[in-house]
Amino acid sequence: PRLAILTNAHGPALLAADALRLNGGEPPLIRDLGGTAGPEEYRAAFAELAASKDCHGILLIVTPQPATRVTETARALAAEAAKCHKTLLASLMGGKLVGAGEALLSAAGVPT
Repeated sequence: PRLAILTNAHGPALLAADALRLNGGEPPLIRDLGGTAGPEEYRAAFAELAASKDCHGILLIVTPQPATRVTETARALAAEAAKCHKTLLASLMGGKLVGAGEALLSAAGVPT
């Protein structure tokens, strides 16, 4: 019932939060890393959320920004996902720009 949204773009996170609330979900915890977040920032924030008792699941939203390095970020998140026992979902926005990252997370069993 409690979802955390980990993102580097606040707008898509707000859209996801609105959709969740409109469908009866509790207001989510939004963790916005900002447009300069790279793989290490995502990995650290994900590890914190995975260990937190304040959320039951995590929605990862990754948008292609120069510092993000989508493929490397997805690789770091996939490694952390293997240790996580929470429900995970990922939305990599950007079509062809995020395809390799999406494939890495899908191969790790994270629905994208």
